[in-house]
Amino acid sequence: MKRRYALVTGLSLLLTLFTVLGIRNLLVATDPTAYAKRYQGPWQVFSAEVNSLAMLDALSRYHQGEISH
Repeated sequence: MKRRYALVTGLSLLLTLFTVLGIRNLLVATDPTAYAKRYQGPWQVFSAEVNSLAMLDALSRYHQGEISH
């Protein structure tokens, strides 16, 4: 019985760990500045943030009809 309890506990801890890591990786993957934050300096981070904001602005203007294809 104790062995079964230990197995269930160990598996649930592993599942929790992989879930947390998976969610963290998904959040990093959806952050357009993540690569710059990890591998480059502050100027590249600022540049990546400006580029992502410019892309969001262009997308919203496209959807509002201000920009045609």
